[in-house]
Amino acid sequence: MGFAELPKELLQVILHYAIILRGIKRGMRLRLVSKRFAVETIDTIYTYRMLDEQLSQKFEPPDRRPLPPWMQSYLEYRVHNAEENANRHPVLSLFRATIRTLVAENDALQYDDCARLLCGLISEGGPARVYELFRSATYRPLLPDAELLQIKGSSKINLGNTQFVAAVVTNTTSIVELHVGSYHRESSEPLFAPDARGFNRLAACYADRETLGLLLSSEGPTGINISRRNGMFVAAAGLGRLSTVRFIHDFRLTKGSWDFIDRRGRYESERIFKEALNTPSREVWDYVVRLRSDYGLSKNFRQDHKTRLLAACVLEGGEAHLIEHLLDMGADVDGNDMLGDPLTSNKVRPILDACRYDDEDVVRLLLAKDADTTFAVCVAAAHGHANIVRLLLEHGADPFGGLLRAASKGYMDIVKILLHAGVDAGEEDVRLDLYGGLEKYDLCTVPIVSAIALEHVEMASLLKEKGARVDGYAGRQCFRIVRKYGLESMLTLLGSWGAEERDLPAVG
Repeated sequence: MGFAELPKELLQVILHYAIILRGIKRGMRLRLVSKRFAVETIDTIYTYRMLDEQLSQKFEPPDRRPLPPWMQSYLEYRVHNAEENANRHPVLSLFRATIRTLVAENDALQYDDCARLLCGLISEGGPARVYELFRSATYRPLLPDAELLQIKGSSKINLGNTQFVAAVVTNTTSIVELHVGSYHRESSEPLFAPDARGFNRLAACYADRETLGLLLSSEGPTGINISRRNGMFVAAAGLGRLSTVRFIHDFRLTKGSWDFIDRRGRYESERIFKEALNTPSREVWDYVVRLRSDYGLSKNFRQDHKTRLLAACVLEGGEAHLIEHLLDMGADVDGNDMLGDPLTSNKVRPILDACRYDDEDVVRLLLAKDADTTFAVCVAAAHGHANIVRLLLEHGADPFGGLLRAASKGYMDIVKILLHAGVDAGEEDVRLDLYGGLEKYDLCTVPIVSAIALEHVEMASLLKEKGARVDGYAGRQCFRIVRKYGLESMLTLLGSWGAEERDLPAVG
């Protein structure tokens, strides 16, 4: 399938995305979008395939790239418009069968609403979930009475489990009740939750009290499914859902519901009430701390544990007053020595996560606590957060690396901010030289090359005006990108600046 063969509904979504990414003028050009953008778009569709395993056999393992914002819309398009052919589209047929079953059993559920919710769950699952579902494989035809789809290799998709998880998130209690006893005895993976932790998080997020009650019930002596109760308690705390945390804790509460007498039971309960402190909500934090006190658990935590709680809280978009509380308790504002990004730091630093997710209140709080701002501008610029970039510069943060990141994503407003702050238009990020194969990934250490690659005439012209060079290494990289993607307009622009393509040695 080529770019011109895509359905008009998908083209509309891609055009919308292109305009957001590239601006109204360049997004509406006759060519629609640049050749490079078209290549990347088609590659994304091929790579993730999105319920259409027949598009291509090409597939690459998941990486850290975010899924495109139009993925959910494309999934919905396929659900509503693709041909009904179980032999050709077995996963799509399974998906539709699940939706039809839910709608038939749940009077409050409409087909379109159900499809939208479930497509969103797949989209939100990210590359890892899509990789599990849509890796290159050969499926058996989905027969009307088939229970399993055998995927080449070892994985299976279980229709019953898929319906069960989908029923939980849509609160279709008749199906939940039918499957609740057998779910954990199944060895094959459901479509929406590849593991117990993922399932617990979905349940804690979407299930109402009736559904939660069914999930937590057990025919055993306590009347509670202890393992599921514990996992869902932690999941609800991690989502900051106080009402759900309370309901799960209090479900059929008796003196022995939470075991602090038996040695093994006490260890497990202590672990649960420790993990439940990983929450973005101050209300949930206070509630769990109060429970810990009621159960006689320690009120003191080691500093490294406080620091890990701080890092997790910032990463999950936690409330500023809870973050301030953790700092007041002694958490290290600059994080722990853990596995980090070698291009940024050897630490996982909370301020970098706050910059990435545009949490201005938290950035202000961490700056007030003298957080290390090394590479903070770089992270904020890479994710397009101009307000964070301004705030960091006002506090004297080093802008190094920010211009290259902003230029590579087409963030003109941030490029202007950094140039106005005195950043060298020809700044090179020499750290990338440590990594081989830059050309393969179209990476370059010079901002103007990124502007050329995006066909961003205004940005490239501004960088040139501010002193960026288009000869030597920068020139060779510019012409390499231009030739690779056929960017004729950029070839003309380079020529107007007097840049010449010469027979120079290959870039190493």
